[in-house]
Amino acid sequence: MGTFPDTLEVVTLDADGHPTAPVTVKPYTAGTISDYLQFTMGARAIYMVRSDPGGSGLPILALWPLDSTTGQPIGLTPLARSDIRPPLVGPSAMTIAADNTNSRLWIANVNTFSDAFTHDVIVSGITPTTYAINADGTLGVGTPGTSLSELSNAAVLLPTANGASPDSSTSERQRCALPGPPPLTGSKAISAASQSKRQAAPRFLCLSISNMN
Repeated sequence: MGTFPDTLEVVTLDADGHPTAPVTVKPYTAGTISDYLQFTMGARAIYMVRSDPGGSGLPILALWPLDSTTGQPIGLTPLARSDIRPPLVGPSAMTIAADNTNSRLWIANVNTFSDAFTHDVIVSGITPTTYAINADGTLGVGTPGTSLSELSNAAVLLPTANGASPDSSTSERQRCALPGPPPLTGSKAISAASQSKRQAAPRFLCLSISNMN
């Protein structure tokens, strides 16, 4: 469970998914963010969007590997991947999605450029990217798809099985049904929900995985 402030709490469950008695909660401090910890659950690690300690102003990915036997986090703090930059959209880690069946992590990495006059880092779009999840929960080198310059932020929706629709709320499925750019080429068929940049609501990148081999 992600709790306040910036804390992961782990509760042992029985075979039916109920907390074991007596209920014990083991806390792990992820960092110093004054907010609830937000993460995406993977089979071998949890994945988070975190502030860049380097001060770039853009979030980075952090991951906390889990012990294969106890399920408890390994190490005192999450590991940083400063080369992976998913934007923070909405109240949860919506721009990353774990495909545990195929051991892949999907991320809506931001595209950026430096303003010639102010030298500020400007977000110009996103690139849907997959990373192989290693046996210890860490990530391999990313495989980028086609960059989408029309999307300045996007939430990632991942189906629960190959060829299935993303498992999400009705409103999110409706967003995914909106017309978008042509699917990306390759073994992964991806459609992007296209919305006006003037809208405040997050845009949604809908992933329909038809062939993961």
